Amino acid sequence: MEKITVLRYEDFVGREIFDVLGMHQATFFFNESIAASYAADGETAIPYGHLLLRPEGALNVTSADMAQLLKMYMGHGELNGHTLLQEDSLVR
Repeated sequence: MEKITVLRYEDFVGREIFDVLGMHQATFFFNESIAASYAADGETAIPYGHLLLRPEGALNVTSADMAQLLKMYMGHGELNGHTLLQEDSLVR
C-alpha cells in the first residue's frame, strides 16, 4: 500500500478512514490524551509500549472515536454519506 499510495500506512489510514469517520484522536502512535494502561493494582501506570508493526494492533482511540467506528458498522458500512465497507463484507 505504501508503494502504491506513496504515503506511510498511518497517513493513508488517517486520511482515508479516520478523517472520513471523524475519528479525530485515533492514532497508531503514543497520544497522552488517550487513557493509559494500569497494572492490576489500578494505580501503577504501565509505560506505553510501541509496536514495531503498528497495523497489527497499535491503534489507540478515545471512546468518542470508537463510537464513530461503531456508528459506521451500525450504518451497514456507511457513515455521513461515505461508504467504507460494502454490506456483504460486514455480513461475511
